[in-house]
Amino acid sequence: MIERNRFPDLSPKVWLLGFLLIFLFGSSTDAAIRINSITCSKSSVSKGQTGIQVFMEVENTGLLTVSLFDAYLTFDVGSYQQTRNSPPTGANILAGSKETCVFTVSVNPMSDSGLCVVNGHIDVDESGTLLRFTDDSADVTHSWTVQTPSELVINTISGASEVSRGSIGNRVIMDIGRSGESGITLEAANLLPLVPANYTLINFLSPALPQTFTKNYWWNNKWKYRRQLSIMNRSLSTLPAGYEIELAFDHASLLTAGKALQPNGNDMRIVFDNGTTYVDTHRFMGQGPPRNPGQ
Repeated sequence: MIERNRFPDLSPKVWLLGFLLIFLFGSSTDAAIRINSITCSKSSVSKGQTGIQVFMEVENTGLLTVSLFDAYLTFDVGSYQQTRNSPPTGANILAGSKETCVFTVSVNPMSDSGLCVVNGHIDVDESGTLLRFTDDSADVTHSWTVQTPSELVINTISGASEVSRGSIGNRVIMDIGRSGESGITLEAANLLPLVPANYTLINFLSPALPQTFTKNYWWNNKWKYRRQLSIMNRSLSTLPAGYEIELAFDHASLLTAGKALQPNGNDMRIVFDNGTTYVDTHRFMGQGPPRNPGQ
């Protein structure tokens, strides 16, 4: 009992001293950085596109000033080059303040297509110490679709093989296709006869112009291998709904190359680009007389 009461006031002092030490030295962990958001005006970008501005808002949520060590953008689809325009390395971010990092991004011409999530990473140093703080995920990310640039292409011009002098109402069909994946607008279309003087009037009938072709994504990113098929109606009449065509291809070589997985062809798809979106069309996979070995 004597030893227990020998220093009756020691315990409160020890606790008080411990509290003061935690309070005084605990301030070394009072620096913190957070990426609030990634913003950009683009919802779609084209391969090879340059000069895309992206903004990363960061916030010093701590009690001490920090200095910028590094900040950059991250992407889950595609390949890019990026430059941080501001702020420079070493710039101070005051306690409780926000800063906007501005980046200029270029899309690699050989980039993959698809929906990309744009995120960020930042490293800061606490002023006066060697402590470093990091955030590698924004509270609000940005998304864009990487697309192949589009061009309008005249596939065919079809019409009567012969016309008579003085005849009227001779119909000519110009089939215009669109390559690439990004949106594009048809503003005008016209015929250019070899001898314009032989024709007194050329009227454009349809479609109503301008005509916008938009496409913002690939049909399904699980299908990584695809080939464009251009199917042209060479007749002057409209084909009936449900009209079937035959397509033959070397499926065996696709299996060998690992571009197809099922020998019965059940993993093959045919999708139609209607100018706005893709439509998975009805198909029948059959094994007919091969035109070439392995077909």
